[in-house]
Amino acid sequence: MSEMTATARLEARSITVGYSNRDVLRDLTLSVPPGRFTALLGPNGSGKSTLLRALAGLARPSAGEVMLNAAAMRTMSRRQIARHLSLLPQTPRAPDDISVRDLVAQGRYPHRGLFKPWSSMDREICTRAMEMTAVADLEAKSLGHLSGGQRQRAWIAMTLAQSTDMLLLDEPTTYLDIAHQLDVLDLLRRLVRDEGKTVVAVLHDINHAARFADHLCLLKEGEIVASGPPGEIIQARHLRTVFSIDATIIHDPIDEVPICIARR
Repeated sequence: MSEMTATARLEARSITVGYSNRDVLRDLTLSVPPGRFTALLGPNGSGKSTLLRALAGLARPSAGEVMLNAAAMRTMSRRQIARHLSLLPQTPRAPDDISVRDLVAQGRYPHRGLFKPWSSMDREICTRAMEMTAVADLEAKSLGHLSGGQRQRAWIAMTLAQSTDMLLLDEPTTYLDIAHQLDVLDLLRRLVRDEGKTVVAVLHDINHAARFADHLCLLKEGEIVASGPPGEIIQARHLRTVFSIDATIIHDPIDEVPICIARR
């Protein structure tokens, strides 16, 4: 689906980001692994969403640089950035009466000029995005008539229609029941595995992150405490440092992924 010829590369170099004269991120460096699912984890107020907004170019660092394909993101327009990465915020907004088809079509805006007609390629990309997220049979339905899981998949379809190699999602499973959480996370996993996408998502559930993500970043007070594959990061000492919890770590007997059993 992607109209790009190479995998987008994204990194933060010693960035400091804050609001109202308060630094939220301090001298933070992160290189996003291309073609992998990266989960950002940490307690409330640790800077996860701020980091995601900085990586998307929406929160400008007061120091350091966010780099996209070796170019400073601050020198790029919103349209240029949107051709490389798509962002799904925690609470996306659209009129309840908009149809799934029209919502998904909004993802094509970075590739269309003001007077550029709607093309067969645009239609094909939107159709495939809806098929990949299992909302093609809902395309005529309005957003207000969808369940929480259906609505979230429709929003993800819109980000896919943007035809970027990289998807950034802020708490994509919030407010969803367990079945819909698993559906969304499995979809993101398949986008990485089958489509070669790079996914960065803010998650709260440690065990979901360990099961679905390839790369974990633990944040506390605006700094990355540890990062790496789940088997290295889901350890009692890291969880005690970041979340102030005692935890027993076991392994799923089927998938061999680490499972955190938390205790105060």
